[in-house]
Amino acid sequence: MQSAKMTIEAVQRIEPAWIEEVSGAMTDVIADLVAAATKLDQAFHPRTASNLADLVRIANTYYSNLIEGHNTRPKDIERALAGDLYKDKERRNLQIEAAAHVRLQAQIDHMAGENKLPEPAAPDFLRWLHREFYKDVGWELPAEYLGDVLPDGLRKNVGIKYYRVTGKVSLGDKQPYVPEWARGKAAQHAGHFLEGRINQIRAAAASMDQPPIVVSPYDAELFGHWWFEGPDWINYLLRKIHWDQQTVKTINVPEYLDRFPRVQVSQPSFSSWGYKGYCEVWLEGSNDWIYRHLHENAERMVELARVRGLACRAAASYLEQIGGAPARSEVGA
Repeated sequence: MQSAKMTIEAVQRIEPAWIEEVSGAMTDVIADLVAAATKLDQAFHPRTASNLADLVRIANTYYSNLIEGHNTRPKDIERALAGDLYKDKERRNLQIEAAAHVRLQAQIDHMAGENKLPEPAAPDFLRWLHREFYKDVGWELPAEYLGDVLPDGLRKNVGIKYYRVTGKVSLGDKQPYVPEWARGKAAQHAGHFLEGRINQIRAAAASMDQPPIVVSPYDAELFGHWWFEGPDWINYLLRKIHWDQQTVKTINVPEYLDRFPRVQVSQPSFSSWGYKGYCEVWLEGSNDWIYRHLHENAERMVELARVRGLACRAAASYLEQIGGAPARSEVGA
């Protein structure tokens, strides 16, 4: 009797194909595939679709890990999601990492479903991914302890982390988060930021006949949402500005203009928060072909709306002349 040999998937068989040029015919195939997938998705019962999505995430995680040389099987990933971990440290750490992949992908899918998925290359989004990848009490603590935090009883990330970055170690070796250390680092960062602004102000003031202003705009969600210690950083920064120096004062733009109405007018350089500080995320060699079609379609839509508006107004005017009083919905907006 021959013994069964374990089959290990060859990495070369699952490498993605890179397409140098996308032809018009291929674009049509992609569009048809997306339409068919959307139709299939709509045909599923929500519970069936959710269960299939869970299975797909596990399969994706398995193949992604396989590319990296980790052979954590789907059944091992399912066990990890259920909290059933191997005693062997190496296998347990791989299970923990795979389960974290699945949980994070579920969050990303949920954001995409609500059209709230940020630009994938955005620094803030990458920082969020990095933070959310670490273990969360929504999966770590007993369900009965979490109580109202999980009203439907389903496990999910709740945003509270027991573990800090620690370093380049596996998830199973992460060390507990120490709030005092984190606040100390936030205070250090606030001092460094203030020092940079003091030097910036002094350098600019040397060539100006009035106090310079430094405008520092940020997304409000950076503080506390993307950056957990962000509110502490703001607290320490404002306290340091008030108590630790006399060079920099807080002010907003209208207040500055009230005090110094004569200012130099300048045009900011074109830039964005996207990849490399320019618009490469939105416009580069692989997608520049589509913009002329988008602009043409936009112009056609404007023209159609204009023509339709003229027709509706003409129809309304005619009906009024013959004694009719149509409702707005009868002739369009």
